[in-house]
Amino acid sequence: MGTPLIFGLPDAVEIGGVIHPIRTDFRIGIKFEQLFTENEGLDESEQMTVLVKALRLWYPKPPRNIPEAIDKMLWFYGCGDKKTDAQGETSGARLYDLKHDEAYLHAAFLTQYDIDLYRDNLHWWTFCSLFKALDDCRLTQIIGYRGIKIDPKHMTKAEQEFYTKMKKRYALPLPEADQQRIDELEAALMSGKGIDEALAKQKR
Repeated sequence: MGTPLIFGLPDAVEIGGVIHPIRTDFRIGIKFEQLFTENEGLDESEQMTVLVKALRLWYPKPPRNIPEAIDKMLWFYGCGDKKTDAQGETSGARLYDLKHDEAYLHAAFLTQYDIDLYRDNLHWWTFCSLFKALDDCRLTQIIGYRGIKIDPKHMTKAEQEFYTKMKKRYALPLPEADQQRIDELEAALMSGKGIDEALAKQKR
């Protein structure tokens, strides 16, 4: 497909020679990211269940060719870039969560673009372009705090303490499965079990 500036934004994808409509609202993209964020660390069979849910999110009528449908879904989600993963990053740690950071995101779009994300409709690709182009604001500052590397060689002690504090304050919540394992481990330790026994219980 050519550039959207010339050919317009896509609202369908071709799968097996057949044109299939795809939902374009930016809210679908946010739900899609949240679906994968909440289900990190699943085994292969559980991941397939999540992918089926994702297909139903994007396609009004999911295609029969599942592998190609998944490929085109990820292509659309990545705004034409197949290298983008299901959390919106090409590599590295996750620095934002469109649901967790909702208030900052809404304020940023309203202030900089006069777009009310609670009311207005945007194509997913338009939303992503505007998100990437955000000027300095509270959201971009928070993303910066999460991503900055604490470097004792190039930071004063005060800077190290400040950024460590900001990282902790604005840390993203763990995926539900990971948080559940941590809670179970803490409960086991609180009940008097040793660390080896508690870990062994989690592996069962």
